[in-house]
Amino acid sequence: MKLTGGQAGGLRIDTPSGKRTRPSTDRMRESLFATLMDFLPGARVLDLFAGSGALGLEAASRGAEEVHWVERHGPTAEVIRGNAARLVPAGVACRAVVHTADAIRWLRDPSARGFHVVLADPPYADTASQMDVNRLCERIRGADVLESEGLLVLECEARSGLEAPDGWELLKRKDYGATCVLLLDPVSSSSDSTSPSD
Repeated sequence: MKLTGGQAGGLRIDTPSGKRTRPSTDRMRESLFATLMDFLPGARVLDLFAGSGALGLEAASRGAEEVHWVERHGPTAEVIRGNAARLVPAGVACRAVVHTADAIRWLRDPSARGFHVVLADPPYADTASQMDVNRLCERIRGADVLESEGLLVLECEARSGLEAPDGWELLKRKDYGATCVLLLDPVSSSSDSTSPSD
């Protein structure tokens, strides 16, 4: 797998062996980050259920100032650390922090605050119902994980039919085959905040 753009565009990254992770396709990442490009320069980004870490790595390559990855599986977290270390020789100036922890529990940590963009790709089995997504989004919103004009990017299974969770506004939905991506803004955010464009 290679990063699709930014300072480290074309950089080859490792992916964990086996079926524990579900790396996003190049097409999906390239399209998603074209939408997010105005949000990333200087941003603090959180990559939850990080898996291969590809989403956070793409954010770092595109100018994020700081990226935190949260992945509970130790060997997978080590793969992310190795990939993050490759950013420096590629000329990417980004503070990279990998947390080996359960994503939901980690959101209770005092350091889980003040992010501009949260990328969440929970296992599809955990997002099969609207209730499960509401639980995750309620934790993110209630704990002030996002800045006031922050953006939540939620990846889920297209056939699940998920819509905006309670307390969130759906800014954009895009399907990529069996996967869909929801761009969400907390309802309490300023009404004049910038919305992602096509």
